[in-house]
Amino acid sequence: SVVSAFLFLYSTDHSGKRVDSGDLTSIKGALFEQPRIQKIYSKADGWETTLPIKLRENSELNFEIEGGDAFNSTAYQSYLKDVRQGDTVTLSVLTKSYEHSVKPKLAPYNKIFPRQIAVYGLNFKHKQYFNLDDYNKKVISKDNHPILYVTGIFAFVLFINSIWYIALARK
Repeated sequence: SVVSAFLFLYSTDHSGKRVDSGDLTSIKGALFEQPRIQKIYSKADGWETTLPIKLRENSELNFEIEGGDAFNSTAYQSYLKDVRQGDTVTLSVLTKSYEHSVKPKLAPYNKIFPRQIAVYGLNFKHKQYFNLDDYNKKVISKDNHPILYVTGIFAFVLFINSIWYIALARK
């Protein structure tokens, strides 16, 4: 029951969270390579389509519009048609992630192990292909795993029941 309670708390704490515009920083740079979509496989999510973005100015970092809801909120077909290698785009990324990735002490490691930085906004020539509002709408509209809430409540009831049972056994 303790494991179930932990899973419940972990899932509600680490599920897709709403991102505030104050948490973002804008990065402007020229595309290092031709825009493309990429299919990746993970054991947890299966096949996902992502939109990788590499900038000349930060070639050791991998910016990415992650698969699932974020990718589906992107006007990726227009982006692939409109934007070419060398064009200057503006990305919105989490300030903490970006600052952590560009720390001088990490620079040698970034070339060996490129860091993935999630993108929450993508603009080119005053056209928005992906923005924070679209991302947040998808996160908010998602049902927050009702089965986990039921499991959490069940785990809590079992925990209380075991405390009650122990108290009775000591009498």
